[in-house]
Amino acid sequence: MIGFIWLVQIVNYPLFTFVDKRDYVFFQKAHMLRIGMLVIPVMIIELITGILLVYLSSDYFHISIWNALLLAIIWIVTFGIFKFIHGRQRRSYDRILISKLVVFNWIRTGLWSFRSLLLAVAIIKS
Repeated sequence: MIGFIWLVQIVNYPLFTFVDKRDYVFFQKAHMLRIGMLVIPVMIIELITGILLVYLSSDYFHISIWNALLLAIIWIVTFGIFKFIHGRQRRSYDRILISKLVVFNWIRTGLWSFRSLLLAVAIIKS
């Protein structure tokens, strides 16, 4: 997910402001459908492997717990904040909402980045 989130943060979300207002609702619906086909399966796999790490990693149990905690926060933020924002965007163009999307997405970008760093440390130490 680290690659997806950085691509979305640096490229995808900022480009939303360039979509014509008349086409925005159609664009947002198409975007959500297409990005969902990529991201949802990866997030589910990430969730399953994150849970498995807690049960299978006795040497780095503390890292796997932090990993699971970060994953839980990411899911809460994604389905608590971003589902709401994208839902509103599917109804109308709102430049302020797009700006909030970019700003709030730094939270997920940071969380996924820190999670990737923790996983890299665990891999290097093993």
